[in-house]
Amino acid sequence: SRVPDLRVSLVRQDGMLDAMKRVATSTLNPEARVARVRIIANLVNSGEDNKRMILEYDGMLDGLLRIAHLDSNEHAREYAGVTLMDLASAPCNQISMAKNEKLLGTLVKMVLVEKVA
Repeated sequence: SRVPDLRVSLVRQDGMLDAMKRVATSTLNPEARVARVRIIANLVNSGEDNKRMILEYDGMLDGLLRIAHLDSNEHAREYAGVTLMDLASAPCNQISMAKNEKLLGTLVKMVLVEKVA
């Protein structure tokens, strides 16, 4: 949504987070994948409650990590990385994200790949 106030309520709509989570678990064409990750990034960028709800949604973080590290589309990887950064900006998410071994491993791999490229 281009109206920031509506983004808060979009996250609470039945099925919205489930549909967004499927970005990393479904076979989508690159444009659809980029669009979904971009939607997630916009929803995350709309307040602490959205950040908490999205991070806590089962499978969402794993999906974003998979895209940030492994996706063949540069734009999808970029939006996933921005989303991870925005999720980490919320104090309520920082401890759980810091304890996530997959997150740390993915970030290390992303840095190593970037240095090699």
